[in-house]
Amino acid sequence: MTSYLKQEVIVIFTLLKDNLIICLIPHLTLYMSISSAVSCPTPSGVWSIVLLALLYQLAFDTINQLVGIEEDAIDKPHRPLPSGAMDVHSCVLLCIVVNAAYLFVGVLHGIGLWCALWQLVSIGYLLRFDKNWFYKNHIFIPAGIVVQYMTGICLANDGMYSQELVLWVVVMSNYFGLCATVQDIRDVAGDEATKRRTLPVILGLERTRYVFLVVMGIFSPIVLRWYIVAPVWDACCGILVMTYCPFHVLIIYRLAAMKNAGDHRLTYSLVIWMYIVTCASMYYIAPRLLLTDTRQSSARSINQSIDPSVNHSVSRSIHMVHDIYTAHVAWRWAL
Repeated sequence: MTSYLKQEVIVIFTLLKDNLIICLIPHLTLYMSISSAVSCPTPSGVWSIVLLALLYQLAFDTINQLVGIEEDAIDKPHRPLPSGAMDVHSCVLLCIVVNAAYLFVGVLHGIGLWCALWQLVSIGYLLRFDKNWFYKNHIFIPAGIVVQYMTGICLANDGMYSQELVLWVVVMSNYFGLCATVQDIRDVAGDEATKRRTLPVILGLERTRYVFLVVMGIFSPIVLRWYIVAPVWDACCGILVMTYCPFHVLIIYRLAAMKNAGDHRLTYSLVIWMYIVTCASMYYIAPRLLLTDTRQSSARSINQSIDPSVNHSVSRSIHMVHDIYTAHVAWRWAL
């Protein structure tokens, strides 16, 4: 029995290993940074975010690896299905169980809508929409980032968030969805074998590298400076420059110097860690964006709390005082 459980744990870890950093660490970093800024992290909150992060990853990875056995046999032969450590029937059963558990736990924590969004875009993998680069990089990845952020925000701030924060998260997620196209350079061999239409397959490896040199060298710093870190730029510009610049320099250098697809595994890892740094910077960014709607709603509530009839009476009194003062001045000039 003990050996069986040990074997199952090893299989589950092998299934999760490739995406564990990009799923678990952002969830945990977001919760810790936002809760530290607006209230205080709690042990129950940490356990909840870890559980949701693991279910988030399992809900997708089981679907992804079920439909990607042929591709994984080329790019990632160590995974459970291509290596034979898990059979297809067991993976299907695990997929059903973890997706049901993820939605159930999400509803209990008040984020059922965001969990359902993640499951909806993951179904696109079952329908093989992921073979098109636009779906993968501009719908699936941004939606996954939005779900990670809103999960961390809701758990850290008791389910409260502003419209400005949601808009910031949507724009930021699309930016990192574009940057994540670097992973397609890494996986070009498997994509060609399975006829996946990614940019490196369409444009060629060399042209794709040049395109992303422009994106990471020109477009990326502009978006970072004037949108992503704009809310806290005046207060934390020195820290932000020192944090983001090394990532940009290393990514640009590797895109320019490394010509083989396999060399860009580290390049993609740098993009992931830049994303995690953005999650950590929510310690500074989230309070600024969370307070926006609060101030506006407070102003509206103050205005609405004043009875219109009172406003009308005050206005009439002011006009009466003005008329009396005008008549008094005219009388004095007549004398």
